[in-house]
Amino acid sequence: MTSMLRKHQERALRAVFGFIALLVISGCASNQVVRPCIDSQSIACRGDTNAQTALDIALPFTDESSNQSEVSENSIESLSAPAFSSRGLTMNLAQVAAHTIRNNPTIGIIRAQADTAQAGIDVVNVAYAPTLRFSAATGPERTYNFESEVETDQQRAEGSINASQLLFDFGKTEADIDWATAVHVSTVWRQQAQTDAILLEMIESYLNVLELSLQINNSIVNERAHEEMYRIIKLNADAGNASDADVERIVIGLEGARTLSINLRSERQNAASNFKRLTGLEPDALQVPGNISPQAARLAVSDIEGYAAKNPKMLSFEWDIVSLEAQQLSLERDHLPEISLNASARLQQNVAGENPLNASGRLMISISGQLYDGGERAAKNNELISRIQEVKYRYRQALDQLEQDIEDSARIMRTANEKRASIAERIRASEAVVALYQQQFEAGTRTIFELLDAQKELFAAKSEQITSRFEVLRATYQAVKLNGNLSNVVLGA
Repeated sequence: MTSMLRKHQERALRAVFGFIALLVISGCASNQVVRPCIDSQSIACRGDTNAQTALDIALPFTDESSNQSEVSENSIESLSAPAFSSRGLTMNLAQVAAHTIRNNPTIGIIRAQADTAQAGIDVVNVAYAPTLRFSAATGPERTYNFESEVETDQQRAEGSINASQLLFDFGKTEADIDWATAVHVSTVWRQQAQTDAILLEMIESYLNVLELSLQINNSIVNERAHEEMYRIIKLNADAGNASDADVERIVIGLEGARTLSINLRSERQNAASNFKRLTGLEPDALQVPGNISPQAARLAVSDIEGYAAKNPKMLSFEWDIVSLEAQQLSLERDHLPEISLNASARLQQNVAGENPLNASGRLMISISGQLYDGGERAAKNNELISRIQEVKYRYRQALDQLEQDIEDSARIMRTANEKRASIAERIRASEAVVALYQQQFEAGTRTIFELLDAQKELFAAKSEQITSRFEVLRATYQAVKLNGNLSNVVLGA
């Protein structure tokens, strides 16, 4: 009878150890956690594989092949490496944009936040995997029985192994996964929004440097024209054909032209410093950007909802709301019980005296839950309601700003296009006037001051043309950003 009982005990122990081993193998066989069916309403329990699309969307900057390269880009060596020197190099906008995306710390921060959110999904998925714990201990143990006055001194040894597997939690873990997934999606859209914002700021800085360089060149031409007029008026004054007041008047104009050149050079230095702050590059030789497809910059002012549907900042707000609602659902299910399968096995020898090695094992289904939380769940839910309301207000605020940006960009491009022909005609007429006045001045029918006025008008017209040209470029890139194509257009330039 004793041998039969011992055989049954051995079989039970083998069954427990076998079950524990099975849990270990199933948990370690794959690096990818597979969701078991723990809730009949969850995606994992549905036979239709298309049901997974409830949370699967096309994400920007999510490419399996790019994940490996991001690891090296985010390494300490890469972060601490100095940016390459751009002195003496001719750079176009696409090269500067690519370098900025790789090295700008603000973009690096939001990229790391997206990686953190992705890891958060894996953390939540761990709830579906089995857990396995073990313990082992050995050491001397001395016992004394006061009734029998028996004393023992033995080497005690014991070990145990425990395994558990979640079976059913009424959809709480599924809600947690939806919550973490929505946070990741929101972060990825915020990454694209931040990248576009940095790119646009870099483009504006790039254009500022180019514009000021052209303005400086125009100012130098104007300065040299004033110097030539000063030379002429000085010769006439030395010959007695001009007064000191005439010379002084020309000197005032010359000093004004020189001061303007100095101010423009100072502005360009500031623009170059801002450019270096954004890109880490020296703007020594920048190429003027090429033409942008009219289709990429076309704006439909009346289609605000269409722009909101593809704007990464607006999409980030929408997914923030989704994540908060998923958090509410998780909180709602938090008080529901959990059903799990638990298995344990224990080996002991010389416990509380001298005794032989013995083993025990258990296999149980357990249910656990919370009966009362002191109002914590209701308070957290009120907090989530307030946060959802805040995000909705932020969405409205961003929508108003989006509408204003669309209207401003459309107005600038429309006005600049209307002015373009007028400015070109004004420059052509001013050049003709300067040439004519030069001939008439040499013939003695025009004064040096009339020639000076004509030169000032030509300078002002060329300066306005440069300003108008770069206003159109800025508005065009802003329009491309509003259309959601800034990275593709710039990097493909």
